[in-house]
Order: sequence, then C-alpha cells, then structure tokens
Amino acid sequence: MGLIQSPLGQIKQKVDNLVFSKWKDKNVVKRRPSGYNDANTPVQQQNRSKFKQMVGMFSALLLIIRIGFKAQATKITTSNVAVRKALDKLSAFTSLTKTEYLLVNVAEGSLAPVTTSTTSFDPITGDVEIVWADNTNGVNAFADDQLCIGAYDINTGIGGSVSNVDTRNSTATIENFPQLIGANASDVVVYFFFKKATGTDVSTSQSF
Repeated sequence: MGLIQSPLGQIKQKVDNLVFSKWKDKNVVKRRPSGYNDANTPVQQQNRSKFKQMVGMFSALLLIIRIGFKAQATKITTSNVAVRKALDKLSAFTSLTKTEYLLVNVAEGSLAPVTTSTTSFDPITGDVEIVWADNTNGVNAFADDQLCIGAYDINTGIGGSVSNVDTRNSTATIENFPQLIGANASDVVVYFFFKKATGTDVSTSQSF
C-alpha cells in the first residue's frame, strides 16, 4: 500500500490496475491483483473434506485425544497434533472409508501395545469387547497401565471415549457406548491403547 500527496485533493478512481482511495485523511493507492487462484479445485475440496472429517472424529473422541497426544502438544493443542498427523497419513487418499480411518492414530507413545486376541462391537447393545494377553513386565509394560477406548460412527459422526477402563493385567473388558446402539457395525471404528498410570506415556493406538 502506498501513500501519496495529491494536489487534486481526494482521489477515488481506478486507473489501469491501480485503485485510489482515502485512508485516515490520506490518499492511498493499491495495486489490483492481475488474477487469482481458484481455491476450489477438486484436490482442495478433498483436503477440506478430510480435514472436516478428522476434526469431527477427534472432537467426539476428545477425552482420549488429549491423553494420546499430551506429550507431543508442547506448542499446539492435542487436537491440532492429531489432525496434522492424520492428514499426513491420509494425504494419498481422495476419500475416506473405514479402511482409511483404521490407519489413523489417536495416541502415539512408547508403552508396549495391547496384545489383543479378541475384539468386537455389538450394535444391539453398543458394547465394545476387548480381550488381551497380559504382557506385564515386558519392555515398557506395567501391570497398572490403564486401557483407553474410543468408538466412532463414521457415517453419523457420533462417538465417545473413556479412559482408565481396566489395567493391563486385567486382560479383558466390556465397555458400553449407548450412543452407538443401532449403528451399522461396518461404520463403527474402535480405537484403544494403554496409558501409563502416571499419565506420562501411552502405547500407540490400535483399531478395528
């Protein structure tokens, strides 16, 4: 933006690609853009759609997102960390199905993972069942590590999450998500991971 002193007084005209106006009792000249970039290309539409979908899911699972990315959220929020990481993983996909949602992490850390043997979701009761082997005393595996679970319907955008469900040495849990009763099981993605009792570390999330 340029300021000019005009002997002609106030100018409010367009000359070629220049626009004259008044600002704080001063004559101002601005250059008009010669063109613009289309901000609504197919790729940009896809990116906005993926961003909206990830923000929707992480909002529904906010409780465990705050746990799962707490250690990495030093300058930005845990939700921003989660969305950035998700979009990086999903950059090659033009649309998102359950297959792509299963690639997303809701937690990343160095605790030993859940060694699952059985996982299921019952759309009639809204129950999520997870059965695992007790690997306590393994590398970064402690008896009092606490299980966190999140369940989300990718079709309706409804979901919920719980923390401190059961400990690593419990080996099984059934958690109820009443908001998902009647959901299509093929649309429901379930995430789970262990949180250290002190809250200082997590295992990288798993899903089904």
